[in-house]
Amino acid sequence: MKVENSSGREYYLQRSKDNFMAKWCSIVTPSRIDLDGTTVEAFGDVEKSNYIYLVFEETTYCLWAKDPRNFEFLEETSLRITDRGRPRSGTKKASNDQPPRVVGRSPKIQMGKEDELPTREDLEAVLLHLPRLREQVEARAGDPDAAEGLYSETFSSAVRKVVKALFQHRFMFPFNYQPWMDEARKLEENHELLAQADLETLRKLVVVHWRQDYWDYDHTHWESVAANWHLVKLVERLREIAEVMEPQTKPSVGKFTSDEGNTARLPEEDSEERNFAIAKTNKNQKWTHELRVKMYSRLLAEFGPHTDWGTFAYPSGRKDRLKEVLKELAEEFTRSTVKTFEWTALDQQMIWGITRQGRVKNAAFASQYILNKAAALETGFLKTSELSGFVHLQTDIAEPNEQQVDPMASEQGDEFENSDRSEIE
Repeated sequence: MKVENSSGREYYLQRSKDNFMAKWCSIVTPSRIDLDGTTVEAFGDVEKSNYIYLVFEETTYCLWAKDPRNFEFLEETSLRITDRGRPRSGTKKASNDQPPRVVGRSPKIQMGKEDELPTREDLEAVLLHLPRLREQVEARAGDPDAAEGLYSETFSSAVRKVVKALFQHRFMFPFNYQPWMDEARKLEENHELLAQADLETLRKLVVVHWRQDYWDYDHTHWESVAANWHLVKLVERLREIAEVMEPQTKPSVGKFTSDEGNTARLPEEDSEERNFAIAKTNKNQKWTHELRVKMYSRLLAEFGPHTDWGTFAYPSGRKDRLKEVLKELAEEFTRSTVKTFEWTALDQQMIWGITRQGRVKNAAFASQYILNKAAALETGFLKTSELSGFVHLQTDIAEPNEQQVDPMASEQGDEFENSDRSEIE
């Protein structure tokens, strides 16, 4: 809630998490303030806390007075409300399809430093969740029965995975956010302004949303800014920034590395967050071998084999055309399967196919790597020579036909050359 005095000075009040601190501060003599025609008592003790508390319309609010000048709030005699903020979601009746969602506290935070910006790998860990987030926001926008302030479990899950990734990848840092809230509001309301923000600004914006969610009555602030497309636009801007950032050159487990030195981070999700069918086909499985073959066949026909691209992630000088082709394929897959495909999801599948790595710890991620490799090899989009690092190959690699393939003979001629073949069989 935003309030101001007659001279235009503004204060930002947040709903308090509980009344404990308010009661503790009430041992001091309160200040009486006329707040939009209602007399309220404001409690604050500069010697004991940097918070000021007041109760308005049976709700406890607090003012973070980290700036000592904010204690001048206690000297005010009359204030008017200029922005009540978002209403409590609990005031609306939930439908059967949209049960109330109380998210609770945010996940564990990896606190960064003000001068230590997230890396490209940090951004890519967040971007992994963008397709699902956009899918859920679009579904909600197209649902006429979706109630404002109420969010389904599926919607909240997609939102909170983005939030969790932000929290675990150094977007949080100590920052006096209150004086910056006007700037944050402008970025939330103006998507064009948001599309021009740099990483430092976006980081501040994330901190503001974090604090607003913490003080929100039912902890659904993140869901609110996702429902109005703001969170999607924020992450899309992170994607644009990531595209021009240099990857870290330090090798580490869990990264794919191309011959040119480009890297793409492996998904760092909990195993239960993405369930891939590894040993059998699931009727609900979205990606199939047939779809992957279609995608790589189209890429081969349009741009040639990956070895001729000149750059790692897109054909040299044709990045925009690659995006157009992936969008066309996404639309085709959506029509043929009656499931939603985003072009960014196809791009991610392609990355699984063309990257290299030393070790994959999660079996679900390994399946994506292998299945895309198989489809890319089958279509000819990927050459056997690009498997160096994935399997041990000699320098003069020939492309075999099906009749030439003898795995046992290959093994016998390599590391098993001194072994008794009968022991293997």
